[in-house]
Amino acid sequence: MFTSRFITIRILLAINILAAVVLMPVVNLNWLWVLVAMFMYACMNGLGIGLGNHRYWSHKSFEFKYSWMKYLCGVCSVISGTGSTIGWVGIHRNHHVKVDSIKDPHSPKHLNLFNMLFLKYNISSNDLLRRCTDIAKDKFMKFTHQYWLPCILSYITVLSFISLEALYFMFIIPSMVTMFMQAFTNYFCHKDLGYKNYISKYADDKSKNIWWLAYLNFGEGWHNNHHCQPLKYTNKVKWWELDLLGSIISRIKQ
Repeated sequence: MFTSRFITIRILLAINILAAVVLMPVVNLNWLWVLVAMFMYACMNGLGIGLGNHRYWSHKSFEFKYSWMKYLCGVCSVISGTGSTIGWVGIHRNHHVKVDSIKDPHSPKHLNLFNMLFLKYNISSNDLLRRCTDIAKDKFMKFTHQYWLPCILSYITVLSFISLEALYFMFIIPSMVTMFMQAFTNYFCHKDLGYKNYISKYADDKSKNIWWLAYLNFGEGWHNNHHCQPLKYTNKVKWWELDLLGSIISRIKQ
């Protein structure tokens, strides 16, 4: 089941990369559309993946002040083209438990950057599902898991009817950049780059903090901080470690 989903996401990413190059000379490139693309990237990778899938659903590091907020994050995750929240959380929880070991779904010790980008993960459907049974009880998350592909295709269709620019700057570019940033974080933050604030309790854990990824990824690049304190809603430890998502959460949590 998940193998076919991963293949679908790989195909979608490949189409996005091709479309981004082919359509670049054709679309009306101006600052307004650039700002729209940046906003959509913030929605997809920031609210959808970082705040929703990661810090709320994966780690339950906080509770939303209003329940509609978590479903808004769920919508942002779906339209990012990265798959369902249930699938994302299952992979991420396995990553934390088996970090940088041979059973880690996406460690650079065992996978190259290309394999990470195209989701050639080392994980079985059973391992994935058994770590996210709590999320599967949520009706909205269950719906988006079962009907992820029709949802994303509907979003693409609506944008196509609006304009080529809407499709390009509201899906193709922000979705592609989101998937690249996910792969970059999982790859470079577990290489011999960056620095550590903590020594992990897991012997194989190679997680590092990388400042430039943190600033591009709304605070997710403070990876060593996160791996050693996964239940904290903020990844900030030192005063200069800017964590935009942590700042947002401090204002919307209960």
